[in-house]
Amino acid sequence: RMLQALALRDDESVLEVGTGSGFIAACLSHLARVVVSVDCHHDFLDEAKTRLADHGRTNIELCHGDVMRGWQPELAHDVVVVTGSVPVIPEIFRGWVNPGGRLFVITGESPAMQAMLLTRTGVTDWQQESLFETDLVRLENSEPAAGFEF
Repeated sequence: RMLQALALRDDESVLEVGTGSGFIAACLSHLARVVVSVDCHHDFLDEAKTRLADHGRTNIELCHGDVMRGWQPELAHDVVVVTGSVPVIPEIFRGWVNPGGRLFVITGESPAMQAMLLTRTGVTDWQQESLFETDLVRLENSEPAAGFEF
């Protein structure tokens, strides 16, 4: 459903946050011009590099970094895909999306999170669509939402 909603074109660049096994990066690389995938775990990146090479995926750049602790992409991208959940969407993610681009992110608290597709329609304007409900592991080092206090 995520790939369908993104409607990737073969001239687009994608930033994937959370490489994991490399499976999503491989899927994205079949549909886009280039994929930059970042993960904060060296072992995930090493394993993904081997898997991707074994499958001939040459348009993927793997990077080590923690997006929640200061890692920044060199350029904005047409599409940003976050493969771990966040309690609220960090503003910094929006800055990584080119005008007209899309951001896929899962937000909220377990057990009822929302898969969201945000489309940048202007410098500060966004169109937002809820795609489906899900429950996904939190992105490493993302802060939990502030709880209710009475």
